[in-house]
Amino acid sequence: MKRIGFAFFGLLICAVALFATGQPETKKTSIDFWHHESPTHRVAAFQQVIDAFKAQNPNIDVTQHVVSWDDSITKIVAALAAGNPPDMMFTYPSHTVNLYRTGGLTSVDSLVADLDKKYSYIPGETDQFKYQGHYWGVPVFTMIYALSYRPSFFQKYVGTTDPPETWDQFLDYAKKTTTDTPDGKIYGIGLGAGKNLFGAQQVYTLLINSGGMVFDKNGKVIFDSPETVRALQFYKDLMQYAPPGTTAWAWGEQEMAFASGKTAMMMSNGIPDARRFAEMGNSDIAAAPQPYLAGGKRGSISFVNGVAVFKKAQDRGNMDAVSKFISFMMVPEQNATLCNMEPFSFLPVTKATMEHSGYWEHPMIKPLESSGRAIMDSLQYGTLWGIENGGWTNLAIGAIESSGIIADVAQKVAVGELTPAQAAKWGQSEMEKIVATAQ
Repeated sequence: MKRIGFAFFGLLICAVALFATGQPETKKTSIDFWHHESPTHRVAAFQQVIDAFKAQNPNIDVTQHVVSWDDSITKIVAALAAGNPPDMMFTYPSHTVNLYRTGGLTSVDSLVADLDKKYSYIPGETDQFKYQGHYWGVPVFTMIYALSYRPSFFQKYVGTTDPPETWDQFLDYAKKTTTDTPDGKIYGIGLGAGKNLFGAQQVYTLLINSGGMVFDKNGKVIFDSPETVRALQFYKDLMQYAPPGTTAWAWGEQEMAFASGKTAMMMSNGIPDARRFAEMGNSDIAAAPQPYLAGGKRGSISFVNGVAVFKKAQDRGNMDAVSKFISFMMVPEQNATLCNMEPFSFLPVTKATMEHSGYWEHPMIKPLESSGRAIMDSLQYGTLWGIENGGWTNLAIGAIESSGIIADVAQKVAVGELTPAQAAKWGQSEMEKIVATAQ
């Protein structure tokens, strides 16, 4: 009886302890993730989502580390070699190809399928991380090239606030808005020609509209084509209405020229100056889908930003926690927070976030809602080099992008070093060399 009594007393003590703490103690999980959005307000947005996640998942710690885009590949390769990569990292498609080639990624098929079922990915967005039937990244938000413009400039020099829809109109608007004023010269288009990713984006979005591609469906380079020559010729025609010195431009120079009233139009990711104009109290900004060649292909370059997960997350036993956090980022309320780090530059990849009322209530979104809805229609036409056929068609695309060949082609045309036909042929030859060594 005494033994029974002691046993009962021991159980009573355990029950009291459990009641006092609420739950048995569980093991904490720590997730390390890298992203590349260094501006203070973007870091704060990520932390806001992390804090909200932590409130619902107190046993999972999430730590963000900012690694610049320029350093990301070098640092992640070093981390993989040392056996200590993060659990997950933000990435974009061709960047993900390079990560895939290290052998350090794990596929995320079931997670993508689950999120698609819950929130409905916009068709084509998941293709940017697809290879051989598997997904190597989870889309979180996207960017699509559009045409930003100053409506007052159009009204004054073109006679309408309607944006151009075709290439012929585009060129006409650029010509008419290139003019001398008492405050200095206005140029029709802020068109980049730098040997950088920005320069490559500028010419490639025109290549899409012309119907050109880098690879065919079998992964063969088909850059040297009538479509590419046509796009490069139009690029050259537009360049005569761009400011001098654009061979040294990147995104910042383009956006500053537009915000200062030096240029009437720019092709870039969504509405990249939305935040700057809102902070200036300037409402003279609008955006429309990328103009296209009549009879060509409707579309624009797009860069889906997503999350790649490393095999090390499995080794650490962190996959469940990682999946929970990624899923939390895709809840419309949280996903809207991430998209609105840069209103109408970072766009939703799911219909659920696109239709979420909280997304449209953002103070920088509301004034530009009509422009935002117009460029969102372009998402269904978005594509990227090497992914024109529903997934990665050639693993050399990461090396081709890193080499800067597409940007080099653009610059050679812009400065008159090569004709469009010569540049297309040169680009084809250089790409074939990379394909021969990168496969």
